[in-house]
Amino acid sequence: MNSESETKLTGINTWFVIEILSFYGYIISAIAFIFFHGMKSTFSSKKQECHKDRYKYDFLAYHKKDLDWLAFVSILFNVNIGLFCIDEMIIYNTPEKREGKTFPLRNIMIQLLANHGLQMIFLRDFYDENRRVNTNSQWVWYVHFASYCYIIWVYISVSASEEG
Repeated sequence: MNSESETKLTGINTWFVIEILSFYGYIISAIAFIFFHGMKSTFSSKKQECHKDRYKYDFLAYHKKDLDWLAFVSILFNVNIGLFCIDEMIIYNTPEKREGKTFPLRNIMIQLLANHGLQMIFLRDFYDENRRVNTNSQWVWYVHFASYCYIIWVYISVSASEEG
């Protein structure tokens, strides 16, 4: 409170924004998960054998791993989108603020967003229809491996002075 103006935090505290996006992302993904499964159990005529004991347990306790996995995947997706929005709409929202700046890690952020999009589409369910760990879409993991090797190489090879 009595800090000198040079030591006070000014601007956007990015880490705090990431924490907020993660917290509310978990809540929103839980709401979406419960809504989706409520609609699925209400309107689906297909009863799965693996879910016959589901009604003996609390819904959230029974689906804890599914819910945690969906939250993990959706938080990664939401944080990337949030950081792009902050960058585009708040920090560098005018041409004058962008002038002379280079953004060498922007392509990596786009690539990470694509990776997390693939996870949201193909790997959002932790368990498959037989209540076993979902091993469908294994090709996504191979794409992720190649992509993350490239991302790490670019991150290490780009110097901080190129950030602008």
